[in-house]
Amino acid sequence: MRLIETQTLELREFFDSEIPPYAILSHAWGKEEVTLQDWLYAHNQNPPRWASVRFERKKKVNLLKSKGGYIKITNACRLARLSGHGWIWVDTVCIDKKSSAELSEAINSMFNWYGNAVVCYAFLADVPNLAPKACRVLDSPFRKSRWFERGWTLQELIAPKRVEFYSQHWIGIGSKQDLIDLIEDITKVPQDCPENSNILPYYTIAAKMSWASERKTSRTEDIAYCLMGIFDVQMPLLYGEGGKNAFMRLQEEIMKESTDHSLFAWRRSPPRGTESQPRIDPLAWGILATHPSQFKETASVRNLEALRNPYSMTSIGLRIQLPILVWDEKEFAILQCGVNGWGMQSLGILISQINAEYGDGGLYARTPHWNVYLVSPELVALGRVRTLYLCKRDINPPLELPEEPERTHDEWVEMAVNDLGVFLYLHEMFPGDLGE
Repeated sequence: MRLIETQTLELREFFDSEIPPYAILSHAWGKEEVTLQDWLYAHNQNPPRWASVRFERKKKVNLLKSKGGYIKITNACRLARLSGHGWIWVDTVCIDKKSSAELSEAINSMFNWYGNAVVCYAFLADVPNLAPKACRVLDSPFRKSRWFERGWTLQELIAPKRVEFYSQHWIGIGSKQDLIDLIEDITKVPQDCPENSNILPYYTIAAKMSWASERKTSRTEDIAYCLMGIFDVQMPLLYGEGGKNAFMRLQEEIMKESTDHSLFAWRRSPPRGTESQPRIDPLAWGILATHPSQFKETASVRNLEALRNPYSMTSIGLRIQLPILVWDEKEFAILQCGVNGWGMQSLGILISQINAEYGDGGLYARTPHWNVYLVSPELVALGRVRTLYLCKRDINPPLELPEEPERTHDEWVEMAVNDLGVFLYLHEMFPGDLGE
């Protein structure tokens, strides 16, 4: 781990138990960031002998030191030094991004690095000097800051024990603890999580995915890589694989450590056709989501049972044991998770059989349907428990399914049983209801 000495601005590398107490910087990257190579060049202690070379080098160093990224780091060093911290870690210059091995190791370690820091300085380059009360105004620059939109800053909010927010002029705005209710309102991350990252395992996969559902990253793969620490998994970085493949790999790593069925409780939004680009009929879906945005409305999803049926990914697809409910010639796979406020009702997903020859249940894909279903305990009991395989990825050609009617809002279906038999109830739930 490289650290910057806050007095001399020199870099030094430490290993494991040698690492001293340090501060850490969190920021949204700008256009004038400097690299490790830039920093080493600017702070080279062995200047060239020839005057002409020294002159050219001085010009380049002055140019580097005028960049916004360099000034940001020196201000962070000054703040750390004045606060009594001798060392600071800054991602732009403390990682050699020319080394893929070092970059991969750093990203896999980053959650722990932020968690072990004495303090994290969150620099909001787009926020003017504000009093804490002014931050709470509905359209305040604090609420609108890019820092709350970036994928990487989610773990940088949750992991550190202490986060201090600073304006574009490095004037203190308040700490994470001071603004915790406002931060929850902005990020939808429950208050107790940023206050104590040790409780992360107690949140469902779907809930944690929902926190990242509207965040963005510059490189598509980073939307998966930035979540490795949140889910306490590690995997190699493969830039160029695409965001979809990276996110699916992340889910496969999560599976190895969890039996949480909420991983499969995502829902897609219907494609919107236009005159120039007609609506494309959906494919048969795989069991894995393709982007965190598909978990946007799953903040309130909870597990229903402490002991859940385990599952594993195979070369055929996901192997899992689930109750399968047949209703109106449709098949529903019942997950062992529900929604806060809806009692013991389970979430179900619509599935279609592709091949009957795998396991005792066959090979299935998730039927292209925009909804997830709430199923009553009485109806769950009528389902037949089967071991089946679910395709990992979307498949083509699409299944021959009747065309979905156009809807102006989303629908949830609750199924229940009473003395007269089985009844189907339609619940209209507009986007966002599940996450409330």
